[in-house]
Amino acid sequence: MKNIETINNKNIDILSMKLVDLKILAKSLKISNFSKKRKSELIDLILKTKKEKDKLKDVKKTNKKPKKEFEINNSQLLEILNENIFSTKWFSKRNEIEKIIIELENIYSNISTNKTLENNYIDLKSNEKKEFYDLKNKYKKKKRVYYKELDDSKTENGEIKKDVIEKIKSLIGANESINTIYKKFKDLQNKWHETGPALRKDNNNLWETYKHHVERFYDFLHINRELRNIDYENNYNEKIKIIKKAEILSEYSDAIKAAKELNSLHLLWKNDLGPVAPQHREILWKRFQKASKIIHSKRQDFQKNIDGIQISNLEKKNSILQDMENLLKNSPSNHHDWQKSIKNFIKLREDYKNTGSVSKNESKKNWNLFRNIGKEYNHQKNQFYKDQKINQKKNIENFRLLINEVDEINKKDDWKKYLNRMKSIQNEFNSIGFVPVKISKNIRRDFIKKTNFYFKRLKGGIEHKNKVDEKIFQNKMDVISLLTYTKNKTKDPNEFFINEWEKILGNDDIDNLSKNKIIEEFLKKVSFLTKSKEVNENMLFEIESNCIKDNFNELKTRVNQYKKRQELLISEINQLENNLDFFSKSSNKSPILKDVTRKLVNLNDKSDKLKYKIDKLNSLIKNSSSEKDLNDKII
Repeated sequence: MKNIETINNKNIDILSMKLVDLKILAKSLKISNFSKKRKSELIDLILKTKKEKDKLKDVKKTNKKPKKEFEINNSQLLEILNENIFSTKWFSKRNEIEKIIIELENIYSNISTNKTLENNYIDLKSNEKKEFYDLKNKYKKKKRVYYKELDDSKTENGEIKKDVIEKIKSLIGANESINTIYKKFKDLQNKWHETGPALRKDNNNLWETYKHHVERFYDFLHINRELRNIDYENNYNEKIKIIKKAEILSEYSDAIKAAKELNSLHLLWKNDLGPVAPQHREILWKRFQKASKIIHSKRQDFQKNIDGIQISNLEKKNSILQDMENLLKNSPSNHHDWQKSIKNFIKLREDYKNTGSVSKNESKKNWNLFRNIGKEYNHQKNQFYKDQKINQKKNIENFRLLINEVDEINKKDDWKKYLNRMKSIQNEFNSIGFVPVKISKNIRRDFIKKTNFYFKRLKGGIEHKNKVDEKIFQNKMDVISLLTYTKNKTKDPNEFFINEWEKILGNDDIDNLSKNKIIEEFLKKVSFLTKSKEVNENMLFEIESNCIKDNFNELKTRVNQYKKRQELLISEINQLENNLDFFSKSSNKSPILKDVTRKLVNLNDKSDKLKYKIDKLNSLIKNSSSEKDLNDKII
């Protein structure tokens, strides 16, 4: 090699230097990125520096003067030792750490002996030596704690695995439905594979015991042919998922990442999944094998053309970083644009991560730039929303002040004098900035209610509820209490009660509170009168919806109640439909299947009825809103 010839010609001593000494020399020459270099690569770097000859001469001088070499090497070795011990990756560097410790111990031992023989005075408790032994003790303690925690974790894993084995044993012949037993078994299998390794002395024995009882469980399962087919089908579906993942991986641009994930899929295929039906086994395996071969081929091509591929990846990453910087420079000024920008930024970040590897020399610099851009972007985003919260808080406070002012005006005796101010308040209210929809909805409802009260009084001359209003209210309640219904009185109960309601309501102007009480009392009476008659649920609903058709708030409340009930029904329906997947075609006569099917029909019927009610009330809400908007415009 050319480099070896150069070394031989210029300084043969450098070849005999240890890797640790080479790193010290590289550091003194201010060479960067040398920590992970091999010895031959490190020699190349040293020879390429401008200060090559001077530094090589210094090394020769230090070889003639062991005292200076000792002073230089000790401090630099201690610095590397300290850096490695407190590194987050200290465990992977433990061989290098222990090598430095041995070398420093030998140096201190030799120097101490030589100095003593020459009758020179030595400070054996020097700061340098004390620092070394402190570092050595810290490393020993750190390693001891690490192995202790590792052993504790493995011991705990062993106990978990023993518990899983015992529970699998208890499932064999258990007095439960076979579907329940199978589900518990799959959960225990997942728990086993999610648990880490046990102690080495226990690991193999636990694995063999686990396999033995899994085989016993499958023997127990296969007594029931129907359930064996369910097991086959479940394994078939899981293997199809693995194959699809492998086929997606075969299209990855990052061949190394794809190969690593493929290894996990192969382990899952081999260890975690049971057999499929014989007629599918070869077909599935060949399909999985085909995707695997594509991934392995891409990995081999990547290894052959790694330099060109990494250059291409670097260009892609730099292009993505440029787009991210553009987003950073063009900071949005409103919530909508920020959401759009965040979406684009997340996509660019994922594209960057999914782009393949680059050379080690560029990787750190590239990654630091990526991280710094992300950090600055998040800072700008957080600052924007922090300012938004402050502004929103001010806006909410301004809303509240206007609502309180309207409230105070409504309480005044001379409230009619404030017409112009009320109009100004409406304009001010509408000009206040953005607040979240959840909050603004309640605020606006409160504001509209109070302003409508003012303008309604102004328009209709209604000031306060008086004795006449109370008498009207009581008369209507008395009419309801005397209401009777017989089957032969009318052919249509719905029409009868709607007509009665129209009579009770009449043309009297009643406030919402009183009207709600009258509606509530009327519906109670209808329910009481019809509970023993042939009046179905739909008819009662029609009567009820007609009574509240003009009450916007009550309509909304009922819709929300029905929606919650419908969500619970849909959840229960989905659960039952999932349970049906455990039954094969041959299970049609199973009483359990018939029961599940009957429940599904019943639940779907209830869900359809609720949907009808929700749609009906929503149409009434729409009509109510249209009339309300028209009235607001008139006011």
